[in-house]
Amino acid sequence: MKGICILRNHERRDQGVVRFTQKGYTLLIQGKVWDVKPGEHGFHIHKNGNEVDGAHTLCEHYNPRKKNHGGLVDSESHAGDLGNFLVGEDGIGYFKEATEKITLEEILGRSMVFHADRDDLGRGGFEDSLKTGHSGDRILYGIIGRDEGGCA
Repeated sequence: MKGICILRNHERRDQGVVRFTQKGYTLLIQGKVWDVKPGEHGFHIHKNGNEVDGAHTLCEHYNPRKKNHGGLVDSESHAGDLGNFLVGEDGIGYFKEATEKITLEEILGRSMVFHADRDDLGRGGFEDSLKTGHSGDRILYGIIGRDEGGCA
């Protein structure tokens, strides 16, 4: 099974794409963004898939097991915590990770959010570190949908 998420900014301009491939228990997540400030950016799956009123309607990180915020490989982390997306000096960034914390089936219809700042993975000591990773504003976002190939 495959999925896709088109990341758009607040003006609805495309600035990224994330693809998902489920292989057994492993979910492969591969993404690319462009025209973004260089550096690390927090990257998460959020609970809701309704962006009609903007990024704030996507609610909190996807967290069905009610854990604190952390990194992708941390046992204490939200299911939607993916860590950081590194963007180069040219404004282009790539992300490629695999996880067994989530399946494509459980995240279809939810959303992805690309944040303005680095995710501190719950270790920053800020008031919001254990909730959001202190990763700043939601600058790109989109809904995770099914990708079944061409229409025939």
